[in-house]
Amino acid sequence: AVRHVAIHARECLLEGLSPAENRAVPPLRVRWAHQLQADFPGVTFAVNGGIRSLEMAQRHLDPLHESFGTYAGLKEWEAPRRG
Repeated sequence: AVRHVAIHARECLLEGLSPAENRAVPPLRVRWAHQLQADFPGVTFAVNGGIRSLEMAQRHLDPLHESFGTYAGLKEWEAPRRG
């Protein structure tokens, strides 16, 4: 059974945008993931896309959805720490 799902919560436009533009132009739709969490309460969902800071991740976390999370790798991709 599926226990964890990472959701890239934005539409991917297959024509007209580069991969980098697809990570930035279509809006992030976190409510899609929250609706899935409500529909499938036994599954952990995490939003993957557009999270660039701890503060932004905290805004996406809903205390009613205790098994909801975020991924924040894009910030490191854009500006990796050295050292």
